[in-house]
Formats: sequence, structure tokens, C-alpha cells
Amino acid sequence: MADLLREVNMKTNIIRFKKLLTICSLMLVFITFISGSSTAAIGPPGMKLVSLSYSLNNKIDISGILSVLENRVKDRKLLERTKEKLSSLDNKDIRLIASLCQQISRGNNTPGSDIAFSLVSALIILS
Repeated sequence: MADLLREVNMKTNIIRFKKLLTICSLMLVFITFISGSSTAAIGPPGMKLVSLSYSLNNKIDISGILSVLENRVKDRKLLERTKEKLSSLDNKDIRLIASLCQQISRGNNTPGSDIAFSLVSALIILS
């Protein structure tokens, strides 16, 4: 008799677990549709913040790069082409060029700044 009671309890527990699992699955599907399929397809919600942060940092770095280049390069057409080229570069290249431009702005007319400017020019042209 005790074995029969245990078996019945186990079966009812399994049925309850299945119902709970079904309800949780339906809630997950519902939440996914409510939140929008684009966030579910891309990844976790924090992923968008990271990409926005990189985008904002790139814009800040590009504006810093352009301000340094405007002091050195007087040709407007060349500056416009440089701006287009910079917008197509990846984060790593932009950060490298931005750090070189910081070196240029620190030592305006030094040999080190001239070398940094040559490296910036080569990176922009060859990238």
C-alpha cells in the first residue's frame, strides 16, 4: 500500500512539474515576443549598450583626429575624403590613430609629432 502511495505521489509530482515547465516555456515565448524579436536575435540587452558605447567613442575619437589633421592639412577635399575613410575603419584602427593624434597635439612641432603624423597618414591611406 505504501508503495502504491509513493508511486501515485511521484506521478502527480511529475504531472505538476510538466505543467510548471509548460507554463514557464509559454511565459518565455510571450516575453520574447513582447520585448521584440530584434533584441532576442541579437543577444542580451547589454549588447546594444556596448555597441552604442563603441559608436560614441569612435565619434569622439574621429572628431579629435580630424581636429588634429585640420591643423596640419589645409586641403578641404582631402579632409573630407579622410573623414569618409575614418568612418569606415574599425574600432582598433581608430583608437590607434587617435592615440597617435594625441601625441601630435602634445608635441606640435617636434620630430616625434612629425613621425606620428607620418604614421597616421600611412594608417589612413593603407587601411
